[in-house]
Amino acid sequence: MLTSFHLSRRAFFVAVTLLMLTACGASSNPPVNLTAADAGKTVTVVLNNQVTLTLDGNPTTGYVWEVAPDSTPLLKQNGQYEYKAANTGVVGSSGQFVFKFEVVGAGTGKLKMMYHRPFEKGTPPIQTFEANINAAASATSGY
Repeated sequence: MLTSFHLSRRAFFVAVTLLMLTACGASSNPPVNLTAADAGKTVTVVLNNQVTLTLDGNPTTGYVWEVAPDSTPLLKQNGQYEYKAANTGVVGSSGQFVFKFEVVGAGTGKLKMMYHRPFEKGTPPIQTFEANINAAASATSGY
């Protein structure tokens, strides 16, 4: 026979389990991963979602990828980029710059990146990346 203590303990366990399952079932949208192959494309993202952009480069040459000043304010860069060196064993070999952004607004804009030497003022970038961003307020709404 179950006592009231066992019943309340069981009810508590069931309630916690249901809450955990509900939280897991209401998963947020997965991060959007972009690469150089996505240049020129239109990408749909959701408010508060994460966008990761991976671009090839070599900082040992002085060149780095940076967000262009006229890039969309709908995406906020999360911290500094991460650089992943190629696993070639060769000093100075190229690798990948990984940027993480959070979608902080709804609307449309362009994610613009420039590959340049920041110390060479007035010199245009040797490479650029641009993607159209459609940021929706939620996965089910338009804007």
